[in-house]
Amino acid sequence: MPEQVPFIGKQKELNLIDELINKSERLPLIFIGGEGGIGKSRLLRKVHNNLKTQHTLLVADVIDFDDLNFRIFQHVNRKIAKIIGENLFDDYLKIESEYYQDIQKSVNYEQLEKKRSDVNEKFIECFNRFSSEKKIALFFDTTDHFDKEPRLWDNLRENFVKLENVIVFMSGRNAERIGKSLKTQDKYKVEFIKLEPFTDNETEEYLTEKEARTHVKIEPELKDKLIRLSCGKPILIDLAVELRSRGLASDLLRIEGQEEFQRQLVIEIKDIREPMHSLILAMAHVYPLKSNMIEILLELQQDEAKELYQDAKTYVFVKILPDNSIMLHDEMRRMIKQYVFKDELAHRLIQYSKTIAQYFFDRIEQLEEQQGKTEEQDLELGILKRRYLHHVLFFDKDEGIKTFVKMFD
Repeated sequence: MPEQVPFIGKQKELNLIDELINKSERLPLIFIGGEGGIGKSRLLRKVHNNLKTQHTLLVADVIDFDDLNFRIFQHVNRKIAKIIGENLFDDYLKIESEYYQDIQKSVNYEQLEKKRSDVNEKFIECFNRFSSEKKIALFFDTTDHFDKEPRLWDNLRENFVKLENVIVFMSGRNAERIGKSLKTQDKYKVEFIKLEPFTDNETEEYLTEKEARTHVKIEPELKDKLIRLSCGKPILIDLAVELRSRGLASDLLRIEGQEEFQRQLVIEIKDIREPMHSLILAMAHVYPLKSNMIEILLELQQDEAKELYQDAKTYVFVKILPDNSIMLHDEMRRMIKQYVFKDELAHRLIQYSKTIAQYFFDRIEQLEEQQGKTEEQDLELGILKRRYLHHVLFFDKDEGIKTFVKMFD
């Protein structure tokens, strides 16, 4: 994984967060917002690392909603229980296990909903029993997914109202908007932090640190241009230096406009080298990916796919999820879709969707044939079905609708 530049700037935001944690009479619920690529996740993880040194807090791992596992509300609770200590959540885990057994027995919807509510209440009871002894800090990243998964946010919001002695941090482009729904809760001190771009001085400092870590010398004229055209966005600085370190981005000196600068950055990716070029384009459409999926998607030998997968993890615009699957940074994905995906690539995207849909279909059949599936396999099956449906809808809407009816009838 590429070496991170030391944290630069945002001292005002860090001071505000420190004050909210240590001086607020109410429990702080802190929403970190801003444009894509501006450093929201970086600030969230900086705060996370800072708080881990405070022995008066139990600091939970960051739950990133880019991880498909956490798009299911129950698995967010399960993750928190594992972090705090499963032995402290025995009552919750027992009733949750019974709930999954009822799902496999095809218990009717009303009974399942009642059981699901009981499971959640038991989670809250176990959580509050522990938090009465030690304050807990929870961290959630990429809340953008709540826009397409509104029930996930509804469930989390209902829980926040009931949890005791907890500090909550949430980061995403929609942070301020989703946080407004908790503004009326007297229990919380709701605070919105909107990140601003780097100043020119901060951008220059960031560039200097990037030069030192990538061993790439950026000539003064190009450095001045990057300070002006990057708009203070770390992701654009990272990408420009990344391409420079690989012998690309030769035309950057001739570019004047900010939009043309972004376009040139992603257009140049097409020249990185095959098959990395294909993988980056594929990751803008199919994500997240693991090595075996890359093998199938790009029609590579197993060793070639593994090597490409490991190579991709060294790129600054590639995000590595906890299960070691990879995906593009969301701002990188946006730029590729805006500037690279033209009509001439439509056939390639359709082929990507057809290929990966067949992979999901085969895996779904394998799992459904198994008797006595584990809870983890049930989780995988649910995720596979959603991903399969997504790609079928992309290349054939009529077939996708039929698949939806058959799958969820």
